[in-house]
Formats: sequence, structure tokens, C-alpha cells
Amino acid sequence: MVKCAYCGKEVSMPFVCPYCGQPFCAEHRLPENHECPNMPKEPFTYQRKSKEEKRIKEGEFYFIRESSGKENSHEIVKKKKFGRIILAFSMILIIASITVAFTSYNIGNSQGYQVGYNEGKQSGYEFGYSQGYNDGNVSGYNVGYLKGVEDGVGRGYNIRDPTYQEVLTFIASDQTDKNQYNEENYTCANFAADFKNHAFEAGYRCGYVLIEFPDAAHSINCFNTTDKGLIFIEPQDDNIVSLTIGQPYWNRTIYEPPTYNDTIIRYTIVW
Repeated sequence: MVKCAYCGKEVSMPFVCPYCGQPFCAEHRLPENHECPNMPKEPFTYQRKSKEEKRIKEGEFYFIRESSGKENSHEIVKKKKFGRIILAFSMILIIASITVAFTSYNIGNSQGYQVGYNEGKQSGYEFGYSQGYNDGNVSGYNVGYLKGVEDGVGRGYNIRDPTYQEVLTFIASDQTDKNQYNEENYTCANFAADFKNHAFEAGYRCGYVLIEFPDAAHSINCFNTTDKGLIFIEPQDDNIVSLTIGQPYWNRTIYEPPTYNDTIIRYTIVW
């Protein structure tokens, strides 16, 4: 570090007097403050060199003569203070402008997001609803139409296979078993036909079963239940029976053996 030539104080950036060429501290930088022997006799002041003069490194000051007017150190200090005030005010304006711009950006961004979100949500909902409704309507109609045709083609009704419990409920409500058997005009064929018609009216698909014995035949009904498969019904007494080729039809624990051979040769189901 360099020492001030007047007071001996060490300074990192000394001021060089243009008249005596010695380094000085800030307090003794002016010629009159360090009693410069080469100080001019005419009034003087200090300022940085003009643009026309060769630039010097920062911190060095030169004294030039003025053609008119006088300016003392107090006036120079006032100008420097005024310059600092102007600079500070400019910085405040810049910061304020940045703050306003950033605030405006946040407000605009938030409002834009909300507007975009609401419009996008509404548009998406309307599009999804319209598309889903159209697809569902068309698909549902096609599937329902085909299923309806399969269930009711040629009959004008929609019938279906019942569950096992629905069969039991139907049997309990059906009155076909209350009819009287008559060999001349109301035989097993009439029982099976009436039972089938009643099931059809209830909306259930019911089969007409023709059982063949060696020397005779018999008619009953059946349902293809959705949960227990094919079951056979004796419409004359509403009992659930089983059919096994080569075995007697009538259950010997319930019925007396008939006067004919009731061994099942074959059976045919008419839906």
C-alpha cells in the first residue's frame, strides 16, 4: 500500500496531485490541503477530464483552470450528493417498475390459468358427455336390439331362461296340476302343452319333452335354468324328475309301477 505524502496514512487507492506528482489520501488530495509547492496562484477547482482529454485510471483527479466562475469544494460536494440522490431515485424507480411488472405477471398468470381451466373443464365435460352419450346410445341400442331379436324373434315376446328359484316360484303359482287327467280329451300331452304356454306367458322359456318307452310315450316339461342347468318337471303334480336312458321313468318310491314298460328309450325336447 502507498502512504500519503502529507500525513503518512496508508491508502489502497491514492490520489496523485497533478502539480507535484505526489500520492495523497482523500483528506489531503487537494493542493491546498497538502500545501502543494507547485499550486497555481490563480483560482482553481477539480474535476474529471473532459471527453476530449485522455482518460486516466479511476481515482486520479486533475485540476484545470476555469475560464470563468468559481467553484469551491462545498459546491462540488453538493453536486456529488445531488448525483447520488438522482442515482438512488432512479434505482427506486427501476425496482418499483420490476415489482409492478412481476405483480402484473402473477395476476395475469393466475387469471389466465383460472379462465383457461374453467373453459377447458367445461369444453371437456361437454365433449365427453356428448361423445359418451352418443357411443353408449348407439352401442346400447345395437346390443339391445340384437338380444331382443334373439329372444323374441317370430313370437312378438321377449322370453328368457329363468333361475332355479324362479322355476320354483312359477311352479307354485301355476294351476295346470289342478286339471283332471282324462284319457279321451285331457292327457299328459295336454298337461305339458298348457304348462308350456303358461310359462311362456310368464316370460320364461319352457321346453316340451316327449319321452319314448318300448310300447308307449309320455309328455313332460323342462327349463334350462341359468344357475342349475336343465331340469325336468312333471306338470301333473309339479314334481322335479330325472330322465336316464335305460332306467324307468316313474320313481318306484313314489309311484306304483304302471301297467306298461316305462323304461326310457329316448326323449326329445321341443323349445
